[in-house]
Amino acid sequence: MPDINFFSEIPSFSFDNTSSWSDWLIACAEEESFSLTSLNVIGMTDAQLLELNQQYLDHDTLTDVITFPLSIGKDIEGEVYISVERAIENAYKHKVGTSDELHRLSIHGLLHLMGYSDKKPDEQELMTSKEDYYLNSRTF
Repeated sequence: MPDINFFSEIPSFSFDNTSSWSDWLIACAEEESFSLTSLNVIGMTDAQLLELNQQYLDHDTLTDVITFPLSIGKDIEGEVYISVERAIENAYKHKVGTSDELHRLSIHGLLHLMGYSDKKPDEQELMTSKEDYYLNSRTF
């Protein structure tokens, strides 16, 4: 059984419906022919995520999600760090619920762990279409 955990570094925030969320992430990985072995999804503040971005990726910018793969191949082990503040702001901007945006960021991170990139416009387009597809497949 995959080991999927949701943590929050923000005392006033916690992830909801994590059992269904985990099942959905597992199903998304399987549809891409991957096996989700171990995944930690961690909610953080902008400042905390910026610190990770500076320390490990040498980027001095705010971001909404950072992923760290802990495996190579079809068995995925990794960590997805999400800025809860960015998720709330993105949700407001795109007129969606915060939980919808958190799901989008988690699938975005999982797609990165499966090898998808979003550096070039065509890669961004593919990732966005995959995010939309999987978000529309949710049953919770």
